[in-house]
Amino acid sequence: MNSYLYGAIEWAVDAQCPIGVADCRRDLPQTILVDYLDNGEHIQGGFLKARVLEGKHHSEEIRKLLIRTVAKIVQYSIHRENCYNARMCHIPTVVRIVTRGDDRLHVYFHSDHGPYVKFNCQITLQEVSDHITDEVLDEYSSLFGPGDGSITCA
Repeated sequence: MNSYLYGAIEWAVDAQCPIGVADCRRDLPQTILVDYLDNGEHIQGGFLKARVLEGKHHSEEIRKLLIRTVAKIVQYSIHRENCYNARMCHIPTVVRIVTRGDDRLHVYFHSDHGPYVKFNCQITLQEVSDHITDEVLDEYSSLFGPGDGSITCA
C-alpha cells in the first residue's frame, strides 16, 4: 500500500497531537503534499489537509496507537473503485476512533482538488477491517481488554 501517504498522515496528526498534550483539537489543518489530476488530464502537485477535530488519550502509548490506526485506516481505504484513472484516489473524509477507555481521535481530511469519484467506504470495509485486526487489534486488547475491534462506515 501507499507508505508515503501513511507516513504523511502519521506526521500530520502527530504534529497536531504532540507528546505531552492529552487533549488536542486544532482549528488549522496540517498540509500534506499529494498529486492530483487537473481536469482529469494533467497530474499536478496539490495538498491534502488533515485536521484533528478531537483527540484525547491517557498515555503516550495510546496516543501513538491512535495516530498509527488513523494512518492505517486511510492507507488501506485506497481501492480501485475509489480511484480515478488508477492514479488518484479518494480517502475517507473523517476517521473516528473511540476506545472503551474513552480515548479518542477524530481526524478530518480535505482536498481542494478534483472529486472525480466519490469515496465508497463499503467496498473497502472488509480489507480495512482485516488489516486493522491483523496489525493493531492485539495492542488495543492488551491496553483495554478483549473486544471486537468493530469498524463501521458512517
